[in-house]
Amino acid sequence: MTVRMYKLLFLLAAVQFTVIVDFMVVMPLGPQLIRAFGIETNKFGWIVSCYSLTGGISAVLASYFLDRFDRKKSFIIIYIGFLLGTYLCALSRTADHLMLARAFTGFFGGLLGAQVYAISGDIIPAEYRGRSTAVIMASYSAASVFGVPVGLYLAQLSDWHFPFKAIVFVGLFFLGMMFQFLPSMKDHIQKKAERNNLDLYRHILREKRLFTGLLLYPALMLAHFSIIPFISPFLVFNLGFAESKLFLVYMLGGFATIFSSQIVGKWVDRKTPFYVYSRTALYAAIPILILTHADHLFSQPHVSEYFILVITTGFFIMGSARFIPAISALTNLIEPRYRGGYMSLNSALQQMGSGVAAQFAGFITMTQVDGSLKNYEYVGYVALVMTLVSIYIFKKIDKYSQPKNVVKK
Repeated sequence: MTVRMYKLLFLLAAVQFTVIVDFMVVMPLGPQLIRAFGIETNKFGWIVSCYSLTGGISAVLASYFLDRFDRKKSFIIIYIGFLLGTYLCALSRTADHLMLARAFTGFFGGLLGAQVYAISGDIIPAEYRGRSTAVIMASYSAASVFGVPVGLYLAQLSDWHFPFKAIVFVGLFFLGMMFQFLPSMKDHIQKKAERNNLDLYRHILREKRLFTGLLLYPALMLAHFSIIPFISPFLVFNLGFAESKLFLVYMLGGFATIFSSQIVGKWVDRKTPFYVYSRTALYAAIPILILTHADHLFSQPHVSEYFILVITTGFFIMGSARFIPAISALTNLIEPRYRGGYMSLNSALQQMGSGVAAQFAGFITMTQVDGSLKNYEYVGYVALVMTLVSIYIFKKIDKYSQPKNVVKK
């Protein structure tokens, strides 16, 4: 890849960084929010999932028209809406107000991920798809290493509103860079006479590989995201992990994935997306089962903080590793003129899948009198089953997900 490509990828990763921090920081703030608002896990699950649900709705709507416009202009407009929503979160004073603000933010945030991968797919050649995906995925790691720990630290210094203000401040800087460095992208736009808003949907219905590909993200999100929203409350209330040290969970996990994601990205380019996915998905089952059963496997005084950090770091490494081949495969699956819309549909299903996963986990788990969570181990069983389902779905699109098999019409 050229130096220019890397610069654009790092800009996309920087924008994605703010989106991921905004999305992730709510979950480790769970203990604070639960105390501040006097709410139970079900209500907190709604605060987490409403972002994803509205993001899914907006992504479905966007898939209808997103490929009709210059990607730079639409990207900037969507990012401005995202920053406005994040600022509204900072102004919230009740649980209901925060929920509405999160829903508004999710409406725009849900579109940004699809745009990031559509832009990178237009700029980066298919043979470098794994490495380019790994660079963008590094934003998840950076969010865990720097964004979330700094956000938690700011919340400790002031209150939970402060992290959202910081995200807006950093986001405005990246917004200026987008105006200056992001090129105009119009090559994917069809002439008006040739364009039909329903073409994407007809194409998906005609091509079985594309329809099957849409099932991958929902399965993956149920296999992964059902665990995440309640990690912090589970560690604090069930395992006695110090709330002041929660930042270590995200910092160490993110730091490890900075290196592991680059290795996985090169692995995808050397092998195939399915080869890498099938192995990383099965490896991910190990930390998932240990983590969700930790309160049964060990009595609280014997649960070492070091052991918890090792398991949670393994969970983050394997979780990140699964997404790299999945995104690479879905980007390779679709030709450029439909890429923005198709990736928006996948983003919609990802957002809705994570929202359903958070709500599903919220209904399974129950808050006991002492604040601890009950039935978290059943969430682990669901994640394991959906991991196997996702591998089966991926196998169905395997032969189409490699660069040489991208259909160009």
